[in-house]
Formats: sequence, structure tokens, C-alpha cells
Amino acid sequence: MDVVDIEVGDDVDVRIWEGLRRCSELMVLLTPISIDRRWIWIEIGGAWAQGKRVVGVVQGMSVDELLRQVDVPLALRRKDLVDINEVDRYLGQLKRRGTGANRP
Repeated sequence: MDVVDIEVGDDVDVRIWEGLRRCSELMVLLTPISIDRRWIWIEIGGAWAQGKRVVGVVQGMSVDELLRQVDVPLALRRKDLVDINEVDRYLGQLKRRGTGANRP
């Protein structure tokens, strides 16, 4: 979700929960600024609680730097962290999942 999806007066918690319920997976951009915002971690926890795939895309720092700065929760394990320079690999996988190309 983005600020354009949440209007003035909306209940932010409800809008985020609705968005998480409708999605099949969550990609979250983790930057030196975003990791200090509580909504990022709430969204990650909400997606994880619903059994959704959660992928963190790291920008502005390395994965190792992120892991040193933040106690990354179980919902976002190291294998689910992608450097922004490798995001094409994730997007290719996402496209295959969306088209069912990986299904037997």
C-alpha cells in the first residue's frame, strides 16, 4: 500500500489489514529510513501472521548492515532479503508465480 491508497480520515490499521488480506505476498522496501518506521514492521508481521510470503528488498545499505542494525523478525529471515540490485531475480520469480509457470 502507498500513501495514495490511504486517504485522510481512513483508519490506517484497517486499510493496511484489508490490503494484506487481498494480497498474495508482500514486498517491503527496507531503507535506513523505513526500518525506523513502525508501520513497516506491523505490515511484515501482519503478512506473516496470514501465512503470506514476505520479501524484503534492501536499499541504501547491505543485507549485512541491515542485520547488524535491526533484529530482523522471523517473518523476514535472511533468505527473504534481496539487495535492490538483485530485485530483477525476485520480480522474475514473482511473474512465474503469477502465471502459474512453477505449478506442476
